[in-house]
Amino acid sequence: MSKPDPTNGYPTGTTNVVLKPNITSWSWDIADGYTIEGTRGIQTDANFVEGVITSLNGLDVPGDKIYIREANYFGAQSIDGIWYNDLAQRTGVNFKQFATVNQLAPVDVQWVDVPSGVWYSRIPYLWPVNSQGSCLINVAKFKSHSMGMTLCSKNLQGTNARPYVAHCTAWGNTIVGMDPSDIVPDAFGTIQADYDRHKAAGIPRWDLPGAGSGALWMETHSSRCLDNNSVFGKNARHVDIIGTYLAGHEPGNFGLFHMALERKLSKYLNPLDIPVYEWKLDGTATQTLLENVPRTPIRTLYLRQAGEPQYHMVNEPFDYSGTTAVVSIRPETPDVFAIYQNFPNPFNPSTSIRYYIPQSGDVRLEIFDIRGDLVDVLVNAFMPAGDHAGVWNSGRRASGTYFYRLLYGGTRQTKSMVLVK
Repeated sequence: MSKPDPTNGYPTGTTNVVLKPNITSWSWDIADGYTIEGTRGIQTDANFVEGVITSLNGLDVPGDKIYIREANYFGAQSIDGIWYNDLAQRTGVNFKQFATVNQLAPVDVQWVDVPSGVWYSRIPYLWPVNSQGSCLINVAKFKSHSMGMTLCSKNLQGTNARPYVAHCTAWGNTIVGMDPSDIVPDAFGTIQADYDRHKAAGIPRWDLPGAGSGALWMETHSSRCLDNNSVFGKNARHVDIIGTYLAGHEPGNFGLFHMALERKLSKYLNPLDIPVYEWKLDGTATQTLLENVPRTPIRTLYLRQAGEPQYHMVNEPFDYSGTTAVVSIRPETPDVFAIYQNFPNPFNPSTSIRYYIPQSGDVRLEIFDIRGDLVDVLVNAFMPAGDHAGVWNSGRRASGTYFYRLLYGGTRQTKSMVLVK
């Protein structure tokens, strides 16, 4: 996949955009009486995905350059199949699902080596996932699973061409149809040794027995999941840690996150170490304390302990001391107001401007062109103390140097930025 441009948050020169919703509702939903609206608790809402497509169109990405990919099959005549097939017809996007390696033409498979794989030595993706010059938008869902929460890390599983998508196969059982040459030598032995080491280290619930349902199965599943995650440019685990916390669970109780930290695929385990911003409809954002965000408890099938119902919470207290791999990224609080360099810079078409105010007060954030003419006002309101951000969408304005100015408490600060189209 394309890496973000060092001066632009969105990859420049991208030709293909892949949307990966989580589509795992199946054809038997009709027998259960599900409606299109009723499947929203099972799969990613197609209406939301269509909104993403419309936004991409607004960025001059045409429908025929947008690809929806999902390796799981749900039946063309199922409620959800009709839902996404209709979406593709309306928007003109390329939609493909239930694709196996032996059914696909070579040009429709993107093989990627996994240098640090525990199970996979290489993985076939549904092209253009992980292809040169493409960009992936991970449209996950807030839903429980036997792995904990589905969210982003597991959602990437559905980009693997079948049968490589079968991460859930138990320890000791190979993935039927997978080429043995694509499996790391003695993978089961490595997974067993890792499991024994993690159990001895005290990963919560790792003492539950069972190669096909207990913690050894979870070690196997998580190893494959992290192999898959390791070849993507962006870190999905931090989003999942926050999502798991918001689902009422304590992320430190989930082995996947411990394993990601160990493999340096995550920097954090404690959700309170990850900065969270609240974005508003006007394009501004305020850093907020995670403790202030409402939690919606969602029960899971994850590693059931004695006496727990099949669906349960995994929310025992966890001691996070000593689990952070790097120094917390929360900046020291300055005692004066500050405005930071916009990011990305140069930019096209939008950029984020972060600022800090030590006390509540009136704030005005203005944009000027090179002639000194006022072209936009991003913020003009009474703001609470703390970190905030405004986003400027340049629209059809010409390339060149622009200035942004923050007025607060009778003082002002100005910085420059460059729009390149």
